[in-house]
Amino acid sequence: MSALFAFEALLGLLIIINAASYIFLTPQCSDAPIQPHPLYKKLARIAYSVATVLGIARLPYAIIPYACKVVIFLLAPAPVRELWRTSRLFQAARTLGDLANFVITSVLLMLAADFIAGGWLRQLFGLSIAAEASRLALEKGAMITSGIWQSIPHRTLAAWMAQSKSPRWLMAYRDYYCLSDEARIAAALEALQARAALDEVAARRVSYTTTLRIVPDNHPLETGHVRDVAKGEVFIHRRWTNDPWLLMGTALRRGAWLFDPRFLRRPFTYRTEMNPLATLFVLEHAVYSPPYALYQLGHQIKAARYEVFFGILRGLGVDFEKRLMANGVFPYEQTIEWIERRLGRPVENDLRPLWSDDEVIADASPELSAGEIAERYTYPLRYAIEVLLEKVRQAKTGIRQ
Repeated sequence: MSALFAFEALLGLLIIINAASYIFLTPQCSDAPIQPHPLYKKLARIAYSVATVLGIARLPYAIIPYACKVVIFLLAPAPVRELWRTSRLFQAARTLGDLANFVITSVLLMLAADFIAGGWLRQLFGLSIAAEASRLALEKGAMITSGIWQSIPHRTLAAWMAQSKSPRWLMAYRDYYCLSDEARIAAALEALQARAALDEVAARRVSYTTTLRIVPDNHPLETGHVRDVAKGEVFIHRRWTNDPWLLMGTALRRGAWLFDPRFLRRPFTYRTEMNPLATLFVLEHAVYSPPYALYQLGHQIKAARYEVFFGILRGLGVDFEKRLMANGVFPYEQTIEWIERRLGRPVENDLRPLWSDDEVIADASPELSAGEIAERYTYPLRYAIEVLLEKVRQAKTGIRQ
């Protein structure tokens, strides 16, 4: 009952925050800068640590979903696997599957606790149930409320408001949703830049994102197929423009700044290096996009187990986690790929790791432009201009001399 109450309370809080953010706080280009405060970072790190603990506590809930994923990717034909990644119907089925898994696993845990008759075990299982309830409320709750909001005909409503006398508190909503999709993208990015103007670090990272590029709905936005690093473009689906908070949060999390060695050494891993850095950045700047930060917190509860697992292995001297590949994509399911290799099947993600500066200096021609270097070796254009191009030319000049 306590876990169910926690789930309902979190879900209700999430709905209230999202509703208020969507209706009353629609971001605008003229938004005032938000003064950074040291407390934001402290709270973000506490939230990250709590999410990590909850991520370990919810491990029993990862068994059934992961077993189903392994079966689908190893036994189902390629079209089914593709639909698993791209189809909105399959995404809805996965959400329903998460809810069914919550009910089934919770019942099994409580039956196990009653059978073993251990008070401490009941408390441990109760923590596990509460952890999964929190994850579902934050992550899936945010996805569902955002999906519902995206399906509303906002442009029609905004056009009607423009013709009638709408209240002042709805002017921001009307102004944003009257815009074209491309203009919405520009408005969301300008609002994000305005909010981050007083935070030197955040403003610099945000500036790496030049635009949000609309890609077809059948383009799976996962496993690193989410950005063009050299151009500074982050990919989105067209319907996402109905949710400005999603646009701003996506720009925060998936910006090309992550591929700049001044922020994260190369080559790097996703689970134990890239994801923690990106997640903390979103949580530390939750005031820029509160709905997305809540989603990110829930997602971290789900993803924390990978960081802990790979970290323990690395501490034992077993570096099992792969680095991101040269095209910026990361091996999403290493265990499944390992099984596929043992079965003699071709593996989709089998490129070399990201290039390091030293490797680029040894490989690149001094005649290449900064843009060509950034495109060929998956670097942000800014880093290629400010650092890498000069390193390449100095190295080649030294060789000639």
